[in-house]
Amino acid sequence: MNQELFSLLVREQKNTERILNSVSKELKRLPGGRLEVTKTGGKYIQFIRVNCVDGVVKRKYIRKKEIGLAQQLAQKASFH
Repeated sequence: MNQELFSLLVREQKNTERILNSVSKELKRLPGGRLEVTKTGGKYIQFIRVNCVDGVVKRKYIRKKEIGLAQQLAQKASFH
């Protein structure tokens, strides 16, 4: 019984490590910054938010043609 439990735990640990490695690789592939969404006049506006070295936070508007960037940032946020 203890050996079966140990085997199950080892398999689960290996599976967890595999998932962690996969997520780590995916996070490295995704762009830096954070997605910030505001609602103005009934419309949602998306920005990429970047923390600069001097402590000043900067935002850049994400245009419709750059919607893929917003999707990648949202995906990145789901990992955290």
